[in-house]
Amino acid sequence: MKKSIKVIVIAINHDSGHVFTTAVEATDDEYGNGKHFHVAVARAAEAGFVSPLIAVEADDLVRLAVEIKAAVAQRNAAH
Repeated sequence: MKKSIKVIVIAINHDSGHVFTTAVEATDDEYGNGKHFHVAVARAAEAGFVSPLIAVEADDLVRLAVEIKAAVAQRNAAH
């Protein structure tokens, strides 16, 4: 049985953040494999969002903070 998971995708471009939200239907196995994140990122890309794209479940604010911190650190290390 599939369940609906709300996913947000954050794009950081030129020091400006953009947010894309989508609901993804996934089985327990797909959820366990993170397929809902892959689907959400693909949808964001189709809508014109560009890398880096950070996908997290809408209610997982701790993971969101960690992912944003990692993306900013990577960007700063590249400069």
